[in-house]
Amino acid sequence: MKKRGQITLFMILGLVVVFAILLLVYFSFKEDLKPQEFPKELREELQLNLQSCAKVALDESVKEVSKKIGDEKTDYVDFKNEHITKTVSLLPLFSESENNVVISNNPPDYPWTTFPYFQGQEVFMANSLFGWNILINFNDLEKILQKKFKESMQKCTSNLEKKEFIKAIPISELHLEKNLIKIQLKGTKLKSQTTEVTLPEILLTQETKLKEAYDFANTLINQEISNIKFTPESTLNYLVNIERDNFKNNIMQVKERSTELSINFVIPNRPPALQYINTSFFDTKNLLCPESKVDFNNNKLIISGGNPPPEPYIEGEQAQYWEDTSGKKWKKKHECIQKTIEIKAYDPDYQEDLTYYVTLSNPQHNLPLTITQDMYDNLPYYEITVNVDDGLKKDFQKIKLCFRGGMAC
Repeated sequence: MKKRGQITLFMILGLVVVFAILLLVYFSFKEDLKPQEFPKELREELQLNLQSCAKVALDESVKEVSKKIGDEKTDYVDFKNEHITKTVSLLPLFSESENNVVISNNPPDYPWTTFPYFQGQEVFMANSLFGWNILINFNDLEKILQKKFKESMQKCTSNLEKKEFIKAIPISELHLEKNLIKIQLKGTKLKSQTTEVTLPEILLTQETKLKEAYDFANTLINQEISNIKFTPESTLNYLVNIERDNFKNNIMQVKERSTELSINFVIPNRPPALQYINTSFFDTKNLLCPESKVDFNNNKLIISGGNPPPEPYIEGEQAQYWEDTSGKKWKKKHECIQKTIEIKAYDPDYQEDLTYYVTLSNPQHNLPLTITQDMYDNLPYYEITVNVDDGLKKDFQKIKLCFRGGMAC
């Protein structure tokens, strides 16, 4: 019995020793080191690797996001094998009115009935006359950037985790502050032989001028849709490059000079705008006559010639008169109008290849048009249409050339 008890005691002592050794090994492996106690050269290697990952991930993310800064519901333009977002929309159709001035952004609601006159003065700026700014909100852009950055950063850090001294790198957090992007990594775990250490936080910073470039592009777009005479130009800090595709869409590239950061977007082709032609010069004393000529040459509408139509003179009238060979007295009914009208148009897409032309109400007539006696006797006016065309879209105004004044015209 005594011998059997000794064996049991030795077995218990053996188990205690084994358990103590295992416990010692376990706590040795799980020893909580301070980050600064971990080998300096490994910490420095980690910092360099993470900084490199952050730079690559940020460059890739900004490059991808900068091509998709329009509303995701909008169209893309295929240009040089890339999908580039439109940041101006002509939808929904709209019209604006101010003091009986009605302006619309799409035919057949043209013409813009008094463009560019507001309250009797030429005004070339008004809110959203040439489309809507659908540039994505910067807060939403930042969320997309964060998502893209995390995806790119995760790919890079996954490769770093293959290194012997790195156990785990958590997904990073991204914050934009002025011209800096701050990257936070919390809980990175390192190992060296039998020891582990958890770093409380790693803070990386990368310079970027994404916000400044975004603000510059946003200002450019707002000027594009409000001022028909605006032409984008490069500045001290930004290079603006414009190319045009086969559909006359404007492919814009805004490049920050010092960092080469670029934002690409599309401003779609918009109709030109014809300057309103005021025909109030037709009155009861200045009208078309038989033999009046209407012509269009060098962007000028020319009305000339004509024989004043006679009107019988009534005895006792206070009016000058003349007598024909039969002795019948006549007075002038009205003067034959002599007028040259210069046609002007403006294109929000700063094109210089606008085409001007006139179409007549009777398709069998041609310019120059001579007003016949029959036309004069049977029509209250002769209608023509003045057109301006950029090759794909146009504006127009129908004009009444009057034979008789008042309500007839």
